[in-house]
Amino acid sequence: MAGVKLVVALLLLVYVSWAGALVHHVVGGDRGWDTSSDIEAWLSNKVFRVGDKIWFIYSGGQEGVVELKSREEFDSCDVSNPIRTYTEGLDAVLMGSEGIRFFTSSKPKSCKDGLRLLVEVQSNREIKSDAKSETATITLAAGPISFSAGAPAATTLAAGPISSPAVGLAATTLADGPISSSAVAPAATTLAPEPISPSAATHFTCT
Repeated sequence: MAGVKLVVALLLLVYVSWAGALVHHVVGGDRGWDTSSDIEAWLSNKVFRVGDKIWFIYSGGQEGVVELKSREEFDSCDVSNPIRTYTEGLDAVLMGSEGIRFFTSSKPKSCKDGLRLLVEVQSNREIKSDAKSETATITLAAGPISFSAGAPAATTLAAGPISSPAVGLAATTLADGPISSSAVAPAATTLAPEPISPSAATHFTCT
């Protein structure tokens, strides 16, 4: 298994630069696809989405992987009629669509000993939705904002005109020093310090 662990380590080292999939999952972690792996424990905190890849790493010739069609075959470790068979020892499987997929060892005994994997593939819409929400938030923040008073601040406010009380944050940088409550900050512009009356001091923080 030392060779398997080495391959896993290399995969984990470069996985962030791999193109094409959202996430690469090495089944079984550093032990790989082996009867000594606790596949259930490894699976417990995993989320699989369309576009992800799962990797089966094992000693070719000693183990293998089959994909089964039904939950009944999976539960009974009936590997007599697989829809796919993997034997290379370093097998990548693309999660191309939503649904449940059933993988087991090609050996019924190993399957019954726990070497099997049920993968529930979810839509990646949630990720896209989160990205859209983030973009929407930034767009809102980039509109006119306001504040009731200015203070010495090295803070970041949204690009756009500034009027009065504070609503948005994030893209124009104010220089250290007092600013006027009526000051108008153009987008992506640094403002120099301007004097204001002592009663007009407040502090803006980014959230």
